[in-house]
Amino acid sequence: MPGLEAAKDLVRWVIKQKGEISPVFEFKDRFIVANLVSIKEKELLH
Repeated sequence: MPGLEAAKDLVRWVIKQKGEISPVFEFKDRFIVANLVSIKEKELLH
């Protein structure tokens, strides 16, 4: 994720969850709470 170092735990949470609020993730001087509401499938470019 741009601007966040070592965001592995947040990315793991996103992969496993949908429709739930995340725990608080701390990144140095930033705190992130995520709410994943949908996933858009990757589109093929023609």
